[in-house]
Amino acid sequence: MAVYAHYNGEFDLTGRLAEPLQVLDDLPAALDWAAAHRNGAILSFFRGGLLHLPRQPLYLGHAEDYRAALWASETVTGSSGTVLQPRF
Repeated sequence: MAVYAHYNGEFDLTGRLAEPLQVLDDLPAALDWAAAHRNGAILSFFRGGLLHLPRQPLYLGHAEDYRAALWASETVTGSSGTVLQPRF
């Protein structure tokens, strides 16, 4: 599992992970990671309405003033990273 763009410990789960979450700084890095980790998932944060989501995430939740979506690597690569936008 990786996090797109930023992660400030919002989910307080790093103590339970065997390895720290990998932070993917930009879209090319996220696409490369998703292609290399076909069974993986990328967590991203966004603002906006749920009706405008380009695809269906594995999980959808809230994180402070944002929404959080967990995207399957296949969805990230299949959408050319469109699902990782900060606003929908």
